[in-house]
Amino acid sequence: MVKEVNDNPSWYIAISNPCFEVWLYFHIKKDIPDADISQCSYWKEKVNDSVDGGFDPKRHPTLIEAAIKNSKNSYSADGYIPQVGSTNIYILGERIFNLVENLIQEYMRKGYKNT
Repeated sequence: MVKEVNDNPSWYIAISNPCFEVWLYFHIKKDIPDADISQCSYWKEKVNDSVDGGFDPKRHPTLIEAAIKNSKNSYSADGYIPQVGSTNIYILGERIFNLVENLIQEYMRKGYKNT
């Protein structure tokens, strides 16, 4: 699959950590936690504990720019497979952000705060 993507400049690939919550975590945190991060249950609890009420589908999409930056800065891989606690979904996030940046800015101008 990677060869096919590399051979086709209009194809892109992003490999998520098996625990999708790793991507959600980077919406609100900058660094990989210093803990046993090998279990998906850890990430689910960490996201829920980091935000009162857990991941908020109205608020957190406005934090995609932070998620891109944080996950990109923390990214490490073994070949093209992300290390535990790492994700390169920021590649997809960058593409999405380019499409929604103006919508997020408008949403924020209307008074919604992402704090």
